[in-house]
Amino acid sequence: MFFQVAGRRAVLPLLFFALLGSGLYAFTGGSLLAQEPPADIAWQTVDSGLTYALIPLPEKNAVLACVRMDPKQIRFSLHLSSESGAAPMPLTVCMERHKLSAAINTSMYLPDRRTSIGYLRNGAHENNRRIATKLGAFFVAEPLEPGLPQAALLDKEMDDWQTLLPKYAIVVQNFRLFSPKKTILWPQSNGSMHSIAAIAQDEDGSILFLHCGSPLTVYDFTKALLSLTLRLKAAMYVEGGSEAQLSLRQDGKFLTWAGRNSILLSTDTAQMPLPNILSAQPR
Repeated sequence: MFFQVAGRRAVLPLLFFALLGSGLYAFTGGSLLAQEPPADIAWQTVDSGLTYALIPLPEKNAVLACVRMDPKQIRFSLHLSSESGAAPMPLTVCMERHKLSAAINTSMYLPDRRTSIGYLRNGAHENNRRIATKLGAFFVAEPLEPGLPQAALLDKEMDDWQTLLPKYAIVVQNFRLFSPKKTILWPQSNGSMHSIAAIAQDEDGSILFLHCGSPLTVYDFTKALLSLTLRLKAAMYVEGGSEAQLSLRQDGKFLTWAGRNSILLSTDTAQMPLPNILSAQPR
């Protein structure tokens, strides 16, 4: 997230169906009614070890797009402008170029539009070599030693991250959303509302790419995550606002969820170039 520009979305009168965020809503006479959530999350299989679901958040008039991946079957990779020397690119361009299955923002970045706000390393290439004091989560993947999980979210206060980080080829640092005891770490008083992209890990070790297109506060987003039956062990914020994006390839087509800053002032930003992209594909 850096400077964000909001545009306008035209709204048709009376009865129509509009796609807000990533879910279907009925709009009748000025009221926005979310669909009732299913009893269980309806996961759809995309590939071996890769499923996705669209999960209604009725209280928030929002839908959570969730891509779930088994790291034993899915390999993760980073695509960094600082490493390749190439210009930032939209998720779908990166996915087409590298034959990827899913992709999401790697992290927020500094005003140079390339450098991550926290530690970011892809193999020997360090996009940002500084460990940020206030960022409490690390996503790690592709271990360099046998016996380690293929991917994980580390808690800076609970895990031996100083020992573990050098043992992984991919390391991304950003904000924790909740503690191991499920305490929400984002202040409830921060009322800024925007789209949110996040990375999470569940109790089974699966990695999840998450995106909510409808603007929420980070506190409400995290509270909604913890209310679902996702059984999350940890979650890390990666981007917000118009630049928060998630894309998935299914049957040769792209499903892309783009971000925005508010409900009334919004813009479709699926083709916004991103400097740092985290992706997944079958091993």
